[in-house]
Amino acid sequence: KSAAGWPFLLVADMSMLWVLNIYAFFIFLLAKKDEIVSSINDVLDHPDWPFNVKLKTFQDVAFLCTATAIIAEHSYFLWKQKPSASSGHLISAIQQFNSSADLKKINIAIQEASHLNTKDQVHAVVKIALENCFC
Repeated sequence: KSAAGWPFLLVADMSMLWVLNIYAFFIFLLAKKDEIVSSINDVLDHPDWPFNVKLKTFQDVAFLCTATAIIAEHSYFLWKQKPSASSGHLISAIQQFNSSADLKKINIAIQEASHLNTKDQVHAVVKIALENCFC
């Protein structure tokens, strides 16, 4: 039966699907942890990794969180299309972020969010990441 007339059911179904996907992803991570750890080390040692910065300000932390969310989401999207134990999908996501993300727009939005209270800053960082994702 359709959820028409019961919009909260549609939202609940979508939330449950998201939770189940995350749960399945974490089970996959646990099963493949040794391969993933070596892949993550490959990525962290990659010269294009954009996060070799010292975190001193809200803007530094917000940029790190935003960039990590965008890269992780796109990396998962690439991996889902062609599952692999290699770090290639993560490296591709980093390269795409470095070459095609609108960094100026992201930094301006983060600068504007820096003047908000802490709770609103958290919401702003999530919104910035969602508005700038590649998929």
